Amino acid sequence: MGQIVIANSLNKHDLDSLEVGLEWSKKMDLDAKVVHADRLADYNALDPVFAHLNIEIHQEYLENLLKMNEQSLSNQIRNIDPDFESFSYHSMAGNPVEVISRESEKKDCELVVMGKRSDKTWSEAFMGSVSEGVIHRSHQSVLLVKNKNLLKPKKIVVAYDFSKLCDKAMLWSKRLAKVFNCEIHVVNIVPCYYEGYHVAHTMRSDFNDAIEGMIDKSVKKIDQRLQDKLGSFFEKENIIGKTLVDKNASISGAVIDYANSIQADLILSGSHQRNKLAEFFMGSVSVKLAKKSKVSVLIAK
Repeated sequence: MGQIVIANSLNKHDLDSLEVGLEWSKKMDLDAKVVHADRLADYNALDPVFAHLNIEIHQEYLENLLKMNEQSLSNQIRNIDPDFESFSYHSMAGNPVEVISRESEKKDCELVVMGKRSDKTWSEAFMGSVSEGVIHRSHQSVLLVKNKNLLKPKKIVVAYDFSKLCDKAMLWSKRLAKVFNCEIHVVNIVPCYYEGYHVAHTMRSDFNDAIEGMIDKSVKKIDQRLQDKLGSFFEKENIIGKTLVDKNASISGAVIDYANSIQADLILSGSHQRNKLAEFFMGSVSVKLAKKSKVSVLIAK
């Protein structure tokens, strides 16, 4: 049986992701493993602080801290699901990004479920949050829960660019449609940014009209390719294919706008798994979706 790893910080912003993770594990017949990571229980990190204590006292403190964390985890799970004993939960010592990523690489893990804080500290703004760190380090798909709509999702948007990585997002949408009987919107964004679109004296020029004509022809060809792909990929699911033009130099923004317009409950995106340096210079649509969207995001890998 496969497994869902649910990251939990014991903070309020992770209650929705905990509830969604537990519900998805039952609906998809997967084991649920709730994981909490505590930096304060890391022996190496605290060694200077407790240098004056003997090893027995030090070890007892760390064990008691982890036990209290696990008691808090069990209380949270029990409040959500009375059958809490059917789920496993663990508090572990270490950096949250490292602990969650390590647990996600263990056998049978299919998905990591995490909450997403609406407020960011200064250090997170410059160095990235735990969720962003896990997205970069884990080789498993990551679900960032923004609200409880995912308990019964009705509409899913798949950001699609014909790559093999986006095919993984399509597979997830097919799986979720089977479980939740939801509507799938597969959206391909055609980037067509030209500064003349935004300059008043050129907005109605012959040059712009010629560009618009070429774009329309390209969009029709791409849309036909998209419809052919959907016809070969899906069978009985409720599918809607859309090809949209991005004139604002923001593919992620176009996806988010469409998701908001149809009141979607989830955005699915493939991940090209760039390192942080490459992402800094080139950007990443999936990470931008995770940061900017108020709709929950699943990054398929």
